[in-house]
Amino acid sequence: MGKARTRFGVLLAVLAVASNACGASTAITNSPSGAPGASRIAPTSASTSAMPSSTRAVLPSASVEPTASATASSPSPSASPSAVIHLNEAIRTIGPNGRIVFYRRDDGWPAPAFVIDPDGSNEAALTDRGSVPGLWSPDFRTLAVNAWVKDPSPTADAEAEWIRPALVAATGSEPRVLNGSADRKMHLLPIGWSAGGKRLFVYSGFDAVNENDSGVFSLSATDGGDLSLVLPASRESLDRPDFVEVSPDGESLLVSRQLKGEGGNVFVTGVQHPDLRRVNPEGTVAIDLEFWDFLERGRISEAWSHDGSRIAFGAFVVDADSPALYVGQADGTDVKQIVPTDPGTVSAQWSPDDKWIAFTTKLRAQPQIWIVHPDGSGLSQLTSGSDGSTSIAPMWSPDGKKLLFQRMLGGEVTLWTMNADGTDHKQLSSVSLGSEYVGPYAWWPGSGREVD
Repeated sequence: MGKARTRFGVLLAVLAVASNACGASTAITNSPSGAPGASRIAPTSASTSAMPSSTRAVLPSASVEPTASATASSPSPSASPSAVIHLNEAIRTIGPNGRIVFYRRDDGWPAPAFVIDPDGSNEAALTDRGSVPGLWSPDFRTLAVNAWVKDPSPTADAEAEWIRPALVAATGSEPRVLNGSADRKMHLLPIGWSAGGKRLFVYSGFDAVNENDSGVFSLSATDGGDLSLVLPASRESLDRPDFVEVSPDGESLLVSRQLKGEGGNVFVTGVQHPDLRRVNPEGTVAIDLEFWDFLERGRISEAWSHDGSRIAFGAFVVDADSPALYVGQADGTDVKQIVPTDPGTVSAQWSPDDKWIAFTTKLRAQPQIWIVHPDGSGLSQLTSGSDGSTSIAPMWSPDGKKLLFQRMLGGEVTLWTMNADGTDHKQLSSVSLGSEYVGPYAWWPGSGREVD
């Protein structure tokens, strides 16, 4: 691995649910655990030789008004997680209702990834650890994932392998690495697409050998060439990487950045003419659900609406000692609080039609899943925790009819789905994800999804 210079890509983190104390300039979560080195990004082994600019990847081995009523059901018959499938095969065999991709905790790094169908069937472990959930292109024909490429001329105290984007066609092609910048000693993690799918946005952390190679870049989605700096990282950020969400049109960035003496803040900026504009109100700080911070791909606490016209984010209100939910325009103006500090908000995700925002309530009060309209109306609780469970981190199905989330009960975390109105709770797999929350996960679109 080489000497690590920053906490980069922490996936395995301890999330204190009942008694987590949050300071005015700190994140919502506590210290990482389980990963062999908090800044580790690469797997313990991945073999490849120097590659041309475009080559085969070597991936690391190893709306209705809701109601609060719900009925829970046991998992559907499922294949044993010992079943194994390659990434391209998992994509090629996606059914009409899509496929769910997720992680489980173990002592390795990256954590093992799995896929399962939305009805709980066909569960299998991916051979490609750390490569998913990936980012679908705007036409849903291509998935951009992570691949590790060996440095042909490694230097002392630097990484021996660098992440590059790899593309997998929806038809299930072999992953194709975009390594047009093979000479650059920096990670290039895919974080978003341009509107036409011709370019990829990538992020490089402070492990880059050249200190000017840290920040957001764009590159050609054909061969990985034409690497261009979009937004440099700040050296005032305590060696903490930015977390970036790319707007649907590829023209703007939603950035979470923590600067010295300021705590974490949320910014928006244009891609063509970067100019960071803070959007979280004075007296608030950005929220970090650290268990979701896998490879700095973005946060579950901030999100663009699917039409790109608005943003939603949770922020910790210092005077209230609790988080709230905010919505604003895409340019960072007209920011309004739509959910108060009670029940609070630590995650925010827009429904596919942008009519609802699903969110997690504050962590220190038995967190549950709620939804609300972007104007603050229709506030409704979907999970009750009447059995002593907590439910967090809802993600929408591609058709907006269901929510994917994780539930903790009796020291075990499991993956569930429910209807968007809070009914028909179903556990996907009988096998626990671990004893702590784990992320990220995603609901890949179905094979019948229309493309432009």
